[in-house]
Amino acid sequence: MDKIRVVRIAQTVPVLNGELKPDTTLEQFIDNIVGVTFRKSLNKGQNVQESLTDNRKKIEDLKLLRNVLDQNHGSTLEHVYVTYAVINASRSYLAQQTRHRIASYTSSSQHYIDHTEMSDAEVPVEILRLDNPEVLDFYLGAYSDVKEAYNTLISKYGIDHSVARQLLPNAQRNLLIVTANVRSWINFMNQRICNRNTSEIQYIAYLIREDLKTILPTCVEYMVPDCVSLGHCTQKAMSCGQKWTEEHMEELYGELRKGTQR
Repeated sequence: MDKIRVVRIAQTVPVLNGELKPDTTLEQFIDNIVGVTFRKSLNKGQNVQESLTDNRKKIEDLKLLRNVLDQNHGSTLEHVYVTYAVINASRSYLAQQTRHRIASYTSSSQHYIDHTEMSDAEVPVEILRLDNPEVLDFYLGAYSDVKEAYNTLISKYGIDHSVARQLLPNAQRNLLIVTANVRSWINFMNQRICNRNTSEIQYIAYLIREDLKTILPTCVEYMVPDCVSLGHCTQKAMSCGQKWTEEHMEELYGELRKGTQR
């Protein structure tokens, strides 16, 4: 997990009279969109584009945005998207991430790409923190054995890489592009930043949430698990028994984010 990176590569930018208006923040834009459902003046000849791209609101003035977040009226949040490249996460993370249906995905292909020169394995933080060279060597050795078998099928037996890929392990690193709207990012965080998840997807959720603070600070307040938003855990017997906190995330993954692990 020490090599996993998350990079924001695209986001919604409001447009006025055919020109990009990046000085209107995403949250101002959403707040203005919510206003469509309330303001009669928008139906009386007011310049709708100017109203929707107005950038005069301050964070404390985003009352309409806070209302829809509090009331869970999320349709207006769907007009704003953010795209991330998730770099070097495992194929098993890919399987978990794509369970979130309301999003768009593009992944490195095992069908079209010859992985003879595969990248190294994604190593779970639980193994990294053991600080036990024997365990780490065993883990990486098992991965190396699979790589060798994959390469042998191709080089010695002439098996096409699209067939040999069946041997490739979950630990193989991958590149995934994820695009989701704000409503979907809230849902993703609600489920995946929760302590019950695998460390890898929780760490990626943490990285994305940290970045979203810079462009959606109000919305990020709602990107929390049920134990925070509802005040109680909804997982019943599966509960971890510990209330989620940002401080706990920093304690778990801060050294990975700062690149000091290993």
